[in-house]
Amino acid sequence: MTDTLPGTSPGVLAQGWSTIAENNDTSALYAFSPGSGTDLNGSSTGTIILGPGQRCAVFSDGSNYWAKDLPGRTRLGANATFYVSTTGSDSNTGLASGTPWATIQHAITVLANSYDLNGFTATISLANGTYSGTATVSQPWVGGGVNSVLINGNSGSPSSTIISGTVMVQGSGSNLTLENLELANTSNNCLQAEYGGVIQLNAGIIFGTSTSQTHMVSGYSAAIIANNGYTISGNAAAHIEAESCSTFLLQAGNTVTLTGTPAFSNQFAFATAEGSLPARPARSAARPPAPAISRRRAASSTPAAPARHFCPAMPPAAPTTEVSITN
Repeated sequence: MTDTLPGTSPGVLAQGWSTIAENNDTSALYAFSPGSGTDLNGSSTGTIILGPGQRCAVFSDGSNYWAKDLPGRTRLGANATFYVSTTGSDSNTGLASGTPWATIQHAITVLANSYDLNGFTATISLANGTYSGTATVSQPWVGGGVNSVLINGNSGSPSSTIISGTVMVQGSGSNLTLENLELANTSNNCLQAEYGGVIQLNAGIIFGTSTSQTHMVSGYSAAIIANNGYTISGNAAAHIEAESCSTFLLQAGNTVTLTGTPAFSNQFAFATAEGSLPARPARSAARPPAPAISRRRAASSTPAAPARHFCPAMPPAAPTTEVSITN
């Protein structure tokens, strides 16, 4: 973004380094007496970088100045619940069931951009209804870790809360946990984790119909982890796909329940390009663990060389917010 300094005289903005520190974020300002028309972001004089909650003010003459504010983050002091309803509005506060947001994506965006979780859990509580559209998590939660943000439906009747779009988690460190809801999609995958993202499934998950696509896809070093058993009630092209060094993991002691006669037009589960589909069996103390098997190959008279796949590199971190000035 480019902002214009008011006033008629550029003056001397700054020389040397100046530090701005607010809300535990620190940034630096360096401007070397730029003349009229100088763009700090594109010149050798430097760049102004602001963190959440910081203000940068630059005087152009004795009475006029340019200022830029970035919104601060609200730091949680306890676990918090945010509300979403099909009858809500994204202009609401989302802080009470009577003032819910309308979309899951808006809830994710607000938590990602405006909150420091500070080690606590943020729950996005969905009212009964069907939620369409893609909901994407594309960065780690500030002050959070795994299981820091949870999307929760109706624990008494999970099928009353349906996400009919794609839930996507992408990027190293990005994660999201789901429970007590149904996942269905008429045109795309229900769940998609990629580029190091992690999706975790707690209790009360139902997979409905995914008309032409897959219930769960993990790719490019990502993971989908089922911490509890779940139910499959609808058809899909496939139930699970793990590709390019990614994983689907069903934790020990959990059961996948099929209701009705769900059909899979391609296959139930498959892994490609170093993807893996491990299942952790329940073990007794008397039974030692079986040795790990890294690769199985059909028997042949002449063993073939194993295929080689290279896991993709993680995408770069999101860029720092930069502000350029033209005076």
